[in-house]
Amino acid sequence: MNVVAAARERGMRVRGTYLTDDPVGGPDDAPAFDGGVETVRFDVTGGSDADADLQSLLSDVDRTVNCAALADVDACETDPRRSRAVNAA
Repeated sequence: MNVVAAARERGMRVRGTYLTDDPVGGPDDAPAFDGGVETVRFDVTGGSDADADLQSLLSDVDRTVNCAALADVDACETDPRRSRAVNAA
């Protein structure tokens, strides 16, 4: 069972975030969850309005689980700064 399904099973309100580097991007790249879970594109590494965006995303939730990760070992070695920004808390 994934994190979203487990939380929904316990009656929690769930909102998912995603980020894609795919240049064709768009709403079709958002992950699909059963039960109509809202998904929002969000860059955990920052950006111009990251703090305000994060506050807005968290305004009506009880808990947060950060599952963001850069798992491509070659990409992590090529760009250690980005790797730390995504993977380090």
